Amino acid sequence: MVVLERICNELIANNTELATENNILMEKLHLLNATYLELLSDYNELRDSYEELLNRYTGLIEEYEDVLSKYSRLRKYWPLATAIAGVVGLIGGIMLGYTYIRRRGEYLVVPS
Repeated sequence: MVVLERICNELIANNTELATENNILMEKLHLLNATYLELLSDYNELRDSYEELLNRYTGLIEEYEDVLSKYSRLRKYWPLATAIAGVVGLIGGIMLGYTYIRRRGEYLVVPS
């Protein structure tokens, strides 16, 4: 009977130790779970920020492609535009020179 009582006391002591270890492990598990939830929240915020930046980047790429296509069209007609501007400038210069010469001639007329 003494042996049985000693075995029961050892089992109770072991059970108490296991319960204490179980409580410690449960506290650690709760801390890990809280940390996991915080990290998950941070991850979701970062993912949302990344998606927003990705959308902005995609928009900028589309704008860049639009500007590039406009530049390509402008580059295609650049020699023609330069030639037209040169001709217009030449005609304007001739007209200005003609007007200047005409007015200068009027002032140079000596009354007789």
